[in-house]
Amino acid sequence: LRAIVQSPSSFTWLDDMMPAKSCRSDHGTRPDHRCHSFAKPSDSEACKFDMYRFGLRGLKAGSGSPGSVRFGASRYLQSQRPSVVSSKASNSQVAEALRERLAKKDVRFILGSKDTNHCGTSFCESSCEAMLQGTNRLQRGLNYMGHLENALPGYQPQYGIYQGPHWHLASFKSYPFTTWALTLDSQKYRATDRVVVDEGANVGPGYAWPFHPAQECMAKCESFGSCKSFSYNAWDGSCYLKDKCVGSSTPIVPVSAPNARFQTYYKDCTCNDVLGVIAEGHSCGSRIDWLVKNAGQSRESAETSVGKQFSDQCGACFDETATTTTVGSTGRRRRRRPRRTTTTTTTTTTTTTTTSTLQIRSCRRRCRTTTRQGSPHPECVGYCAKKSCSWTKKWSCPWAPRGTSGHAGDDGGDGFSCCCKHRTAASQQCGGISDSAKTCDDVRDVVANGHSCGSRIDWIVSQTGKDRKSAELSVAREFPAQCGACEPSAPSPPQSPAKGRRRRRRRSISTTTTVRLTSRRRRRRPRRAPTTTTTTTTTTTTTTTTSSTSSTLPVRSRRRRHRRRTTTRHGSPHPECVHYCAKKSCSWTKKWSCPWAPRGTSGHAGDDGGDGFSCCCKHRTAASQQCGGISDSAKTCD
Repeated sequence: LRAIVQSPSSFTWLDDMMPAKSCRSDHGTRPDHRCHSFAKPSDSEACKFDMYRFGLRGLKAGSGSPGSVRFGASRYLQSQRPSVVSSKASNSQVAEALRERLAKKDVRFILGSKDTNHCGTSFCESSCEAMLQGTNRLQRGLNYMGHLENALPGYQPQYGIYQGPHWHLASFKSYPFTTWALTLDSQKYRATDRVVVDEGANVGPGYAWPFHPAQECMAKCESFGSCKSFSYNAWDGSCYLKDKCVGSSTPIVPVSAPNARFQTYYKDCTCNDVLGVIAEGHSCGSRIDWLVKNAGQSRESAETSVGKQFSDQCGACFDETATTTTVGSTGRRRRRRPRRTTTTTTTTTTTTTTTSTLQIRSCRRRCRTTTRQGSPHPECVGYCAKKSCSWTKKWSCPWAPRGTSGHAGDDGGDGFSCCCKHRTAASQQCGGISDSAKTCDDVRDVVANGHSCGSRIDWIVSQTGKDRKSAELSVAREFPAQCGACEPSAPSPPQSPAKGRRRRRRRSISTTTTVRLTSRRRRRRPRRAPTTTTTTTTTTTTTTTTSSTSSTLPVRSRRRRHRRRTTTRHGSPHPECVHYCAKKSCSWTKKWSCPWAPRGTSGHAGDDGGDGFSCCCKHRTAASQQCGGISDSAKTCD
């Protein structure tokens, strides 16, 4: 049996510890109100706050006058639980027995976010006993949730808040009521906090009027074979069937979105359900078949690779437990076979090098795994050393599917902080991943100013034509607090070669033919010439040819490197300034200088919102830079 209590006028308190005055403000109650301070009332405001129906005192056998509430409750308890309520039992014994029974019951509460009218002027209990619980219905309900946690150690009250005043229809249409009262099949369907960004295409007609419970929408979705999810509005009972496969990691709309009242109900999809879904021009099934046929991967590893790369479209194929394997002895990238050599010494050297390479790769994989997991957040080291996040199976985090008992609330403790704030997925360890070990994939779903880091990166790639690394770098620098993990760490500077090595390299260049130097960058070793008389002539010719070019080769290399650096250094201007810089220039900054430059002949320029100031003063950071500055893809560490 499940009992659902909807915004009562007063509550039955379990002990004599009432909310402090700081928890009973006359105005300004919000849904995030919490009370953690309780004390016994003073004599001036004591009233009969602990007498039933406001408390548990006065319920032993024979209490109350005939016809009163206490008399009826005492008679009922005496008939149902004679061992608990007897003439020999004291009030404290009766109260303790009732507290133990309440902790074992499935009791849930529903409150209205705007049910904040003062009880002194509206239709709710305004007696002295009731006013000690709070000044309005919402405040009393939230104070009672804190009281249950305080009076029943280890007890987690279950409650939901709907958007609206004290109105029975709004309560009946709310998501908590339709979920709890209509027995949502949580084994098959799950619900997101808000509707997903990409809902997919409609399946069948929409169901907007009259009010449709969520259970009815589930039955309608089951009647369509192509229905994989549906959007549901618990406020008006409207639902729209969709063909989109949705998961717990699918991005959802922000709170400020016009359709934020909707939620997406979804059931688990299999890989076969998304084989025909198009992901960037090709279906998930065709991509999997291509990897199996051309890359030599097994079917399972190909499905995992496609599901991970295109999580929004083919995510149902991703299996975290699967490992990427290939058919045969060759890997995904074929390694060239070493050339055959006639000497045994060279063969031994090649084998040793290959073995060392494999050992290095194995070490790198282990190092990456260790760094990837990393240590938990510094604030959670002590908590995670003693406890774990196994309690989230019962009380799930807000970003996870609903647990067996509901979603956990932020109580300000270490448990919620280490298991729900610092973690972004159930597969992560207690305390999450330390900031130094996070990668761009870890912050892909983190919301930065209304949009996730991943959606911002995808938008830059699709709209501006940048490559993915440049897009990740731009987003990381614009939102360092949320998406900073997408900025790659700076590579270590290469070590300068020794003088002897440099001389050997120049000597080897001088013995190479001119044709190979100009046609290909990669330098091959000269073939060994047979020991004949003709060889002497050939070698002499080669040396003569290259000796005439040996003096110019270093100069050509320096010029080529200089041109490459210059081209990369300047690059194209910022995409917003291409049209402006094609027609105009930044010569006007000599008269009206940018704010970061020395004062011009007429002063400093102000930001008028035009392209001139944006391209010459915002995207440039030095007077020596070109109009429009340097594009993000061409920027260097300098």
